[in-house]
Amino acid sequence: AKRLLAAVKDRLSACNLKLNEEKTKIVYCKDNRRRKDYEHINFDFLGYEFRPRKAVDRQKVVFLGFLPAISRKSMKKLGEKMREWNLNRRIRTSLSLIAKRLNPVIRGWITYYGKFYPSRLKSYLKCLNEKLARWATAKYKRFHGKMYRGLYWLGEISRREPNLFYHWQYGVIPPLNPKRRNRKV
Repeated sequence: AKRLLAAVKDRLSACNLKLNEEKTKIVYCKDNRRRKDYEHINFDFLGYEFRPRKAVDRQKVVFLGFLPAISRKSMKKLGEKMREWNLNRRIRTSLSLIAKRLNPVIRGWITYYGKFYPSRLKSYLKCLNEKLARWATAKYKRFHGKMYRGLYWLGEISRREPNLFYHWQYGVIPPLNPKRRNRKV
């Protein structure tokens, strides 16, 4: 690997380019077959973080694989984008209009970041349901100060209209009220 790094440096210098020493590192792809300990075992590339992760094979056996998933930096950017929406201040906007505005962005996130290790993205998209619940607590007096009621209300809407938000179709559904589980919606 060190010889390959030196060859890359030589080739880039022949093209009048320079290798960024801070960003360039040799990474050990640790998994079930490669078990040694090294300094660098993960790296970020194109919004994904490659690192050792638990996985399940076709025979339902859990193993350690070197797999990509959405990176922390990308999740931070998604969170900043969600904060830019200021949902809790849009109390005059209907839920269907919010869905119409947000769905193209959510669809893009799911299409790009949901390709590999989708459970990591799904756990992060639960934050979007919480933001929508905060919007409901700001809009409706009956939910004021009770975010769990806003989440339950969203859960009932997601059962009635599962295609309203794109992430609901992806499987990130708000919870139902435990007291009303057997009730038809």
